[in-house]
Amino acid sequence: MRYGSGQYDQRITIFQPLCTRNSSGDAVKYWSAADLITDHLARTAAESATGTEDLAGMQAVLAAIPWSTTTLFARRREREAVEAFDGNKETVTQTIEFIVRYRTDLDQNTRITCNGADLDIKSIQVLGRKENLKLLAEART
Repeated sequence: MRYGSGQYDQRITIFQPLCTRNSSGDAVKYWSAADLITDHLARTAAESATGTEDLAGMQAVLAAIPWSTTTLFARRREREAVEAFDGNKETVTQTIEFIVRYRTDLDQNTRITCNGADLDIKSIQVLGRKENLKLLAEART
C-alpha cells in the first residue's frame, strides 16, 4: 500500500535505550540522561556517607554517552483504548498506529515520543516490499 508524502504529517522522535548493568548485575534501560542522573542520585544518596561517588564524574560519563535519537514524520491513527482497574487505580492503555517509511533501526526496545507522550512499540509490521512499517505503540495514562 502506498502513502502520499502529505499523509506523513506527525513529527515523532525515536529513542534507542542505553542498556547497561547495575551493581547487582541486573539489566537496566535508560531513555535519557535525566533517567540516568535520577537513578545515579538515588543510588548515591545511600553512599553519600562514604563519599565514593561524585557528580563531576557522573557528568563526564554522561558527556561521553552516544544517546541515539532520530526525528521523522509518520502517519498517525488512534486505535482502541482499554481501561483496567488495579485496586483503586484506573489505567487506560491507548494503542496508536504509526506508518513510517521503511527503516532497519527500529525494534520493540525502541520508544516513540509524539506530541509530548512517550509510547512503547509493541509490534512492527513490514508493509509492501519494504516500503513502509506499521508500528503499533501503547501509551499509558
